[in-house]
Amino acid sequence: MLGAIMIGKSLAAIRQTPGILDAASLSTARRLVITTPGAHQARRLVEAARALNPGVDMVVRTHSDAERRRLEDDGVGLAVTGERELALGMTFYALRSLGVREGEARVFIDTARAEGRTDAERHVGPVQGTPELRHHPDRDAADLS
Repeated sequence: MLGAIMIGKSLAAIRQTPGILDAASLSTARRLVITTPGAHQARRLVEAARALNPGVDMVVRTHSDAERRRLEDDGVGLAVTGERELALGMTFYALRSLGVREGEARVFIDTARAEGRTDAERHVGPVQGTPELRHHPDRDAADLS
C-alpha cells in the first residue's frame, strides 16, 4: 500500500457515498491529495480527514493565494494554487526556449514561487546566488567548452 489517497470528487459526491473516507483507509493513510473544485469543499474535506486521522499529511489544490495561505496556516502540508503553477510552468518553458539554462530557469521559478509564500516562509531568507538572466556571450561560450 502506498499510503496516499487522492480525492478529486466534489463533497456532494462524497456525501452521497457513505463511508467513502473510511473505505479509503484514511485513518491509516500517510498522505491525502485533495483536488476538489471549490475552496469550501476542500476545507470540509480537510476537516473530515483531520477528524479521522489528525496526523495525515495533506496537499490541497486551491484557486487563490488567500485560500492557499489559509490552508497552510491551518497546517496543510502544501496548498497549491493551480493558476500560479500553470503560469510558472509556462514561464519555465519560455525561459528555456529563450536559451536560459535549466538551472537558472529553475532558480528563477523557485524564487517567483517563494515570493507568493506566507510572511513566515519569506523570512527564511533570500535565495542566494540568483543568476543574472541576461545573455552573456563570453560566459555562455565558456560553458559549452
